[in-house]
Amino acid sequence: MKLKKIINNQSFKIFLFLFSIAIISSTIVFWVESRTGNPAIKSLFDGFWWTLVTITTVGYGDIVPVSTIGKIIGIITMFLGIALLSMVTGRIASLLVSQDLKKKQGLLKLKNISNHIIICGYANNLSDILEHYIKNFPSDIPLVLLNTSPPEKNSKIIEKFINRDIYYINGSHLDETTLKKARIETAQKVIILAESDENGNNAIEQDTKTVMSIITIKNINQKVYVAAQLLDIKYYSYFQNAKCDEIIIKNEIDKLILSYSIHSSGVFNIINEFLNKNNLIIENIPETLFHKPYSELKKYINHQYENTILIGLIENTGNFYQRKKEAINEAQKTADISMLVNNLQQVKLLKPNKPIFNPSDNYIIKKNSKFILLISNEKSE
Repeated sequence: MKLKKIINNQSFKIFLFLFSIAIISSTIVFWVESRTGNPAIKSLFDGFWWTLVTITTVGYGDIVPVSTIGKIIGIITMFLGIALLSMVTGRIASLLVSQDLKKKQGLLKLKNISNHIIICGYANNLSDILEHYIKNFPSDIPLVLLNTSPPEKNSKIIEKFINRDIYYINGSHLDETTLKKARIETAQKVIILAESDENGNNAIEQDTKTVMSIITIKNINQKVYVAAQLLDIKYYSYFQNAKCDEIIIKNEIDKLILSYSIHSSGVFNIINEFLNKNNLIIENIPETLFHKPYSELKKYINHQYENTILIGLIENTGNFYQRKKEAINEAQKTADISMLVNNLQQVKLLKPNKPIFNPSDNYIIKKNSKFILLISNEKSE
């Protein structure tokens, strides 16, 4: 089928016709000129070289026909060469323009991309979110925008961050074909944004759509990390059952800050200082420190960092489906039935990205944990 498709391709037919002209012209010129004693054309290759130079209108002048028939063949070859080359270059230019247009409209399937982050859905402040991310977390990780918003909106974002690898795929993140266009199989993380109200989605519709999207994504790639925005907290369990690795409750932070502000002062300033100035960082713990006491991590931080405060740990990071699978395998490594039941009950209590603040020095660091570090900009006098 592939060979038949290539043979039926118009560009292939033009190339085949051009190549046939080159062979015929080379043969005739060699046959005629060799009999007139032309010293420049002594072999079929010399004839072929002259034909290529003539077709491409390069005209080196190192080989020229001297006979009348040879010159007539040259004139015919020139005209046919110019016409056919114009058609080929025109088709190439048309193909490039078409590819660029499809790329801007988000219709092209991504190729040769991996370990990227896919951002599903469109929010009015998406450009601001990306600006903050790119400014505070410089990296070479490619970003893919996947949404049904007008291509113009996404093009503006891509043009704004021209120095970053940002791609756009037009379509719904509920659609398996569209997700595969964005190379969901090789992605490291997926962020699902709750669509803004201007798209006509209420909380129930949006959360239902997000749950379906999570299920579709996990069916294609169980290992990809999925973080999704939740509008109505009543649907929290649905997100969990869909194996969402991180659930971001929209407007929950605002509610907490406002409630704390009623009781205390400066809560927003504290959080804003931590996050906006990138003083709060979360980093991987070296594997050599897994299953070691928390005091060992303190020593490591004091040796590696200056002007920092170790706040605590985040446990069960990464793909939570994988974490539970590993925990179940570990729990089953016992012949004691009561111990097995207890271990499996502990697995049920596992929470993704569980923060542990200021644990005791004897606290054992679990595998797949990260440390939370506060970096101080204040310099000691």
